[in-house]
Amino acid sequence: MAWPHPPDFNEAIQNPRHCFADGELQQGQPAVNALGLPWPRSGNSADVYKLLCPNDQLWAIKCFTREVHGLRERYQAVSEHLQRRQMRFMVEFHYLEQGIRIHGNWYPIVKMRWVEGLQLNEFVKEYLGRPILLERLADMWVRLSQELRNADITHGDLQHGNVLLVPGSKAATLKLRLVDYDGLVVPALAQSKSGEMGHPNYQHPQRLSGGTGDGDADRFAHLVIYSAVRCLVIGGQSLWDRFDNGDNLLFREQDFREPSQSVLFRELWEGNHPLTRTLVGYLLLASRAPLHKVPLLSDLVVNGQLRFLSPGEQTRAEAMLRGDARIGKMTATMRRPRMAKPADSPSATTPMSPPTAPQATVDELIAALRDRDPRVRERAALSLAACGSEARPAIAALRDALNDSDAAVRNYAAQALFDLDPLP
Repeated sequence: MAWPHPPDFNEAIQNPRHCFADGELQQGQPAVNALGLPWPRSGNSADVYKLLCPNDQLWAIKCFTREVHGLRERYQAVSEHLQRRQMRFMVEFHYLEQGIRIHGNWYPIVKMRWVEGLQLNEFVKEYLGRPILLERLADMWVRLSQELRNADITHGDLQHGNVLLVPGSKAATLKLRLVDYDGLVVPALAQSKSGEMGHPNYQHPQRLSGGTGDGDADRFAHLVIYSAVRCLVIGGQSLWDRFDNGDNLLFREQDFREPSQSVLFRELWEGNHPLTRTLVGYLLLASRAPLHKVPLLSDLVVNGQLRFLSPGEQTRAEAMLRGDARIGKMTATMRRPRMAKPADSPSATTPMSPPTAPQATVDELIAALRDRDPRVRERAALSLAACGSEARPAIAALRDALNDSDAAVRNYAAQALFDLDPLP
């Protein structure tokens, strides 16, 4: 039996009483376009129709445009798991095996609550001028990633089209909802492949090549979306206008496949903001790590604060941007370059290891911040950024370094001050 084509579904849904077995859907009316024909939202393997039913009940009817094996078992397992967990980010749905009748044969559909809201990329575009709302969205995204992890749920296709932002009942409040559960993984499905590869502009290169299990699929996408939102808070409309293509959220598949060729990565890395540099660093490192070792977003953002890159991570990310072929063999341990002592030292010409704790005292790093060689100042500022609270005596020197003639020194000084003194 040949599977129906999209026009077959469109024709059938014009007569709900005849095409549906579900009593509520039989009484519904599909949303139509200017020509009076049902208006589907088309995806990779399904068309979704909006149906208005009695008592103002709105349903999304998902019609599969190709046969998907194991669909009933997958949706049954997902439904049972969500009923136990009661996730606030998820949407009520029902899998109907006898869903829609076409040419006398029944085909499955998914009946899901229709969510009125903006897709993720639409929301970000509309509120680029209100960074506080984007910051709130970023915080919500971290909480969502943690809740999904705690509930043993992997969505499988986190991307702009499957993330909806809904206005809350109170002013300036938001609700976030996830839709499209075809690739959802729950414990009962841990041993079965979903066949879902996800949107390429959000996925790890390893996953797109089919080389990873489904349980870790969301790690990279969580980081991509969070990074995009936070970078757009800083870069605003100009950054959006130059890198949006209507089917992404700032980043694209090619950025992850060939990071050394990415104009976006280089711009964000070389900019004057330590936060964008840090986020790009994490994306660079994650794109080359095995997917199961991509850090969880909730491990990078703790209590609303993003953990900055370590000196070793900085070095490895910079090597990736240069296209260093050795990067795949580098370990997490920093390969320490040689560095001169401060100019006022009696043995200034003698090479030494970079002053990183515990090799160097904070006083030595403060002295190095005043060295005439910008490379020495840069390494000192980077080392202080990695010292944490131990670098508190250096606050005054770091503030002075914010006016350094070298952009990298300014970046690392700002990074160190971010943790030590939030209002320098």
